[in-house]
Amino acid sequence: MGMKRSRMEEVVELVAKLAASYTGYEHSSVTYETAQMLMGAAMYCIQEYEGQQKDGMLEGDQASASQAYQMGYEKVLEKTTRLKECYHAMIPEFQDYGMKCLSEVILQGIPAFLVNYDAKYMPQDTILTLDYPILESLKGMSGVDAVFRYLQCICLEQKFLAVFEGTYVRDVLRVFHEDYEELFENICEIVLQNMYGHLILQKPFAKLEISREEHEEIEKIAAEKTVGELEADVNQMIMMLVERYFENDVELYQYLSKDSRNIAVRVKHWVYVKQ
Repeated sequence: MGMKRSRMEEVVELVAKLAASYTGYEHSSVTYETAQMLMGAAMYCIQEYEGQQKDGMLEGDQASASQAYQMGYEKVLEKTTRLKECYHAMIPEFQDYGMKCLSEVILQGIPAFLVNYDAKYMPQDTILTLDYPILESLKGMSGVDAVFRYLQCICLEQKFLAVFEGTYVRDVLRVFHEDYEELFENICEIVLQNMYGHLILQKPFAKLEISREEHEEIEKIAAEKTVGELEADVNQMIMMLVERYFENDVELYQYLSKDSRNIAVRVKHWVYVKQ
């Protein structure tokens, strides 16, 4: 009986088959860069397969590299379809609130990704720069995994922001910066910071402006608290909002609360800017 091939030998054989397919089966010789690209494609799909195995598999029953790749590739296609469905479901109610970087990535970037994404030969390619900053790190993610999670985060933000009436969000952004449209800032972070400032002052959210005197009061209160204490306060405020307006949506709370520390730091060092 022959010796069992190593996992790497299986992967190399898989990449060779991908190379033959990539060149139209005319030859299997490809450049080093193309070979690296195809190796990345193979590993991406294999990892996609392995990622959905909750408890792992016994070594003796482990799927071959070719089988793992095929099942992972099918998962990539499925996720791409889900991304498309999620996008089309969100877009009718989508609001960019005048933030250009958000508008560009959603109205131009995502459609371009869906048109140009190569699930077979370059599934690891994210294509987009995803310039609008979300509240969650996508470190370690790429391809459709990164773009799909990014869009899910945007959907959560849209859900949160949609609860506010009229031009409230735009007005809050304008108070934050006169030319906010050109900024690369997260909208929810700005809105939540503004709301927390009002909460400290016990001032109605509808009265957007915060005067110099009120800023001094915020500075005084914030100076008496640690960043950790402020973070806990912000978390409590977010929980209150989610309980009141979103029926205790756990996913929304978990997402928004990822930014609690950043908001606490901002409040701690909140600089008054006269509009």
